[in-house]
Amino acid sequence: MKWVLPDEKPGDSESLLDFILNQREIKDKKSFLYSTLENLHDPFLMWGMKNVAETILDAVNKKKKIVIHGDFDVDGVTATSIMWDFLYRKLGADVLPFIPNRFTDGYGLSDESMNQIKEMKADLIITVDCGIKDIEIVKKYHKDFDFVITDHHTILENKNDEKNKDVEVVGRHGISKYAKAVTHPGLDGSYPFTGICGAVVSLKVCIAINSLLGNKFDMSEYLPLAAMGTVCDIMPLVDENRAIVSEGLRLIKETNNIGLKALMRVSGVNPREVATYHIGFALGPRINAAGRIDHAMDAVRLLTTQSSSQANELASKLDMLNKQRQDLTHEYVDLALAQIDKKNKVHFIYGEDWPEGILGLIAGKITQKYFRPSLVASSNGDFIKGSARSIEGYNISKALKDLDKHLIRYGGHAEAAGFSLNHSALPEFKDALQKHAKKKLKDTVLEPILFIDAEINNSHLSLPMVEELNELAPFGQANAEPVVLFSPTETLRTITFGSENQHIKAFSPSSTLLEFIGFGKAYEFRELLESSTPVEIAGSIGTNIWNGNKKIQIKIRDIRKK
Repeated sequence: MKWVLPDEKPGDSESLLDFILNQREIKDKKSFLYSTLENLHDPFLMWGMKNVAETILDAVNKKKKIVIHGDFDVDGVTATSIMWDFLYRKLGADVLPFIPNRFTDGYGLSDESMNQIKEMKADLIITVDCGIKDIEIVKKYHKDFDFVITDHHTILENKNDEKNKDVEVVGRHGISKYAKAVTHPGLDGSYPFTGICGAVVSLKVCIAINSLLGNKFDMSEYLPLAAMGTVCDIMPLVDENRAIVSEGLRLIKETNNIGLKALMRVSGVNPREVATYHIGFALGPRINAAGRIDHAMDAVRLLTTQSSSQANELASKLDMLNKQRQDLTHEYVDLALAQIDKKNKVHFIYGEDWPEGILGLIAGKITQKYFRPSLVASSNGDFIKGSARSIEGYNISKALKDLDKHLIRYGGHAEAAGFSLNHSALPEFKDALQKHAKKKLKDTVLEPILFIDAEINNSHLSLPMVEELNELAPFGQANAEPVVLFSPTETLRTITFGSENQHIKAFSPSSTLLEFIGFGKAYEFRELLESSTPVEIAGSIGTNIWNGNKKIQIKIRDIRKK
């Protein structure tokens, strides 16, 4: 692991918080640390928003049948839940939610999903967290339904859009001419912040409609769901996302959403202590498990139900599905690792009839282990469907665009994407992928990078100074927990714990204030921690309370000899 340290150290009496803010180039301390809902941008700044809001409101007033077409991940589920609840419960619309089946319908708008929506007698389809690239599908079905497209996914530039009669050019991008209305935060540069997720776009649409109605409704009740979509879709926790997640976390603690409360119960999450960690690693995986193993509509039902018995039943089901997902992931990661060729710049792995719902998880595990872009796919008859995860410096969505002549479909973000291809195209695609990665990653050192915020000493180890760092929360993408470098001045004592003694805790014999903890790191770090050789320890810094005693705790990320 490569360590990247700041060029300077904080002074002995300097505030760690101020030093770290300066290192992260955060100029406006007050606005960053104390972001409020006043920091939210006007939804009408988003290209097409007024048309979208008016089109939906017109359909509601005319009692048209509306279907909300979402996606099967947490962002898609929360985006669907927000839009459906607002239109149905607040406006009394004739509206139904629809989430495609991952295994039979695939991602986004498809012939399969359109045929099902036909059976629902829809007049208008509202897409949330999908649809921006489905220009051909919209063209094919625009006489059957009106389309309102709301999305946030990457819109790839297409220089031929000007010549495509099916496309309306907006800025550098192309959208469907056949959609009744379209909005997206990144279309023309008019929206101040493009890093919002599908759930937030969905919320912005509802806020815009509410504005047209004279702001009749309190929209803050949807912030917990918007916060969940933001965290689980790994959006940057800066700009208005900080306000959305901060306020969303506060409201989760006192939520009246009985489905969310039931989900926290089965996840073992104390509502009073919920943080981004719990959303990302406890609540989110259980929502995702519905779409990965079964059907994501159960997650929408959970987040929108008003029945306590149904909430408890669905929460228990999602918890069970998550356990199945964990077991399957462990099994297939082992199978995938057997195919790894460490010489490759990118890993492409596939198997016959592998569970499609966990392909992205497998790719993520492999990318994390080898720090390489990873594509994991399942072969089923004549077709191969897969998921990809990548690293900074290799935009996997752009890579698939560059290789699209080999593919049937693709889409996603810079670091995560999905794709499908004909089995006959596999040899050429694999060869082209390796050549593409070799060229693009030619000068890239493929090893994990640990960015360290500050090198500290004993003078910085006071509880008030460390607790002040909590003002940086919520933590997540683009706003990580502070990582410090500390060099113990004496040999540490250690204890191991856990069912297999896999965790390790270290402490100084002369100090009761500071402890180091390595979860799952006992085998890797025990010898170094117990050595008399001086070491440097890098880890995230915070506080820990145990049996009423509060200590400064450094969660170990890496150790090296000094």
